[in-house]
Amino acid sequence: MRKHVTIIGALYIGMGVLLILAAIIVAVTLLGAGWITLTSGENLPFWILLTVTLVTGFFLLLFAVPHIVAGIGLLNLKPWSRYLAMVLAVFGLFNIPVGTAIGVYTLWALVQDKVEQLFSEQGQAQEQPAKDSVSEL
Repeated sequence: MRKHVTIIGALYIGMGVLLILAAIIVAVTLLGAGWITLTSGENLPFWILLTVTLVTGFFLLLFAVPHIVAGIGLLNLKPWSRYLAMVLAVFGLFNIPVGTAIGVYTLWALVQDKVEQLFSEQGQAQEQPAKDSVSEL
């Protein structure tokens, strides 16, 4: 099951990077079109395109960052990342067809008992050294 968690982590990092790339493409395209209208003497279309660019870029980045954070957390077997990935998977189910496929795969893999044990063992292993170092004092 560790293999499935690694694949899901890589997929989420990849999705986050693609969303950032989409934000950059949208920004360059819309600001380029806005610059053309600005050089023609029309100011209003530029400000409309600038507003649309900022709003679109904000929402794309708003979705990109949690995907990257969840992917890195899954690769490091952080217990919180499992829950974050499942929430993102539910949102991804509405993104037909790729988001649906990744969402179903994520939900299927992360609700398995073996995966839950994998994350709980990792969490206990991270807590154990902290307890030992306190008891030595």
